[in-house]
Amino acid sequence: MSPIAGEVEIRGTLEHPAESGDGIRGWIISSRQGVLKEWTVKHEKRQTSVDSLAVQPGETIDFVVDCQKSDDSDGFAWAPVIKTKQIAGASTGSVQLWHSANDFSGTRASATDCLGTIRSGPVDFQRICVCRLRWLTE
Repeated sequence: MSPIAGEVEIRGTLEHPAESGDGIRGWIISSRQGVLKEWTVKHEKRQTSVDSLAVQPGETIDFVVDCQKSDDSDGFAWAPVIKTKQIAGASTGSVQLWHSANDFSGTRASATDCLGTIRSGPVDFQRICVCRLRWLTE
């Protein structure tokens, strides 16, 4: 969950490294604003970014990866970074970074929590990887 009120940017690279398979889809979803961006990646790397996002304390950002038609060879790599652009009430030079590999923690969210904004109907829990983030503060 966001520990701040302010403006952030998100940067990362979503990779589907396998030579086989039909690729993957990735989404960045805000608990407050819904689907922010969506990408399809097949046998390549794709830059994933949200240039500017106003966040509020308690807001969650979900990084969701799903297979296409087949779940064969759907391994992926995605380690996004969230960086503050401006924190409400802070000096303009104040910057914070959250690296998903080190600074995000938590358990899987219920797929229905964040995917309800993507599709209607039953969700196949075995075909979807959901990472619900709790931004760590010191």
